Amino acid sequence: MSARARAHSHRLAKEWGLIQLNKKLMRELGTQVVDGPFKGMTLTPMTYQEHIGPYLLGTYEMELHPWWDQVFQQSF
Repeated sequence: MSARARAHSHRLAKEWGLIQLNKKLMRELGTQVVDGPFKGMTLTPMTYQEHIGPYLLGTYEMELHPWWDQVFQQSF
């Protein structure tokens, strides 16, 4: 089921023009996350077929950012 769901997601991303948007964002910003708790993390080519805008901009699941801040302050 997950392979079918991913294929469906990729088809929609192409159909909706998100792949072109991804390319434009990567040309403008590069492939590193620009903000949020994962700022500086480099996205891999495997992610380029997804809708990477929220990941790249650091806004994906913003409601979890305070929790990530707490986790990253811990020593494991």
